[in-house]
Amino acid sequence: MQEKKIKIESQEKASKDYAKLLPFFYEPQHLTFIEDPKPFNKNRKIKTKIQKNESLPAASPKQQRVFWDGEKYIITPGANTEVIVPFPMAGRLVYQGKEFFEEFTIRNGDSLEYYPLTETGNFGWDLKVSEDGSRAIAEVQNERPGTFSLKNNIVWRRKWFLEHNIIWKELEWCVDSVKAGIFQAELQTRGIKYGIVPDFWNKILAVQGSAEVLIAEQTPPIPPINAHIIDFEDGLESKQQITDIVDHYASKIITCEKDDIIARKIPGREGRPGRDIFGNELPVYEMVDLQLKAGPNTYLSADGLEVRAKFHGTPIKLNKYTYSVEEIISLA
Repeated sequence: MQEKKIKIESQEKASKDYAKLLPFFYEPQHLTFIEDPKPFNKNRKIKTKIQKNESLPAASPKQQRVFWDGEKYIITPGANTEVIVPFPMAGRLVYQGKEFFEEFTIRNGDSLEYYPLTETGNFGWDLKVSEDGSRAIAEVQNERPGTFSLKNNIVWRRKWFLEHNIIWKELEWCVDSVKAGIFQAELQTRGIKYGIVPDFWNKILAVQGSAEVLIAEQTPPIPPINAHIIDFEDGLESKQQITDIVDHYASKIITCEKDDIIARKIPGREGRPGRDIFGNELPVYEMVDLQLKAGPNTYLSADGLEVRAKFHGTPIKLNKYTYSVEEIISLA
């Protein structure tokens, strides 16, 4: 019997989890504790008894057998299998001391060795920061560890494909909490201190494979809305009407009644500055304001936002902000 020492958190975990990775040999009774955990150390050492290959009973010509020795599978296909097709992406297939990459024939009663590929996992990032300070993105690589394993129910055929008889098993994966501190330190070194996404680290840990994760983003400035005027020339709603009175230009004119609104000011709104991810303010231009003015025969409303007519007549725009009303002379 061969002894193999490993570290594992509990006997129950060894029975349920570790044994699953070795479905052709390990059972709970083969796992024996030989050392209790030390203070502040959850791991325990256990001893696994592994039967050596040479002590196995010889297989009959028609018997198939699979055995795991802690490093590799030893496979005896049996009499019905004549051709083996490797699958290099899943590990090495060795027959008579030689690794094969393409299909080969196997003699009745011979065994071959399968060394499954195991990935230890890979976690890292590349922090990309925009030169204008608008955003920071982490290109994350988070590949889970795992290993290939032979299926419990292997299908034996004359031409046996390794690819059809394996499965991928993910191993336990826990990113060291120190990594979060390293990432935070990099943010400080790069001067990123504003607009940081609150739960960016959880989003990084949730990546499977590779992906981009938004880390920080600027708050853009909100531009102002300038004050402007709408008046009778824009079709301002009032009692104004087009009258068929003919003036000295022989054209139709617009008339208004007493207290009609000739022009109205629409107040503007101040803008709001933004801030980039480095904490720098992003300025906005000032709002452009204006002031309505009442010309002859008009008056301003109490809030200064409207110009109204004092009597019936024709509204006139004297300049950009000044309005008046002229009396209508009718030639009977």
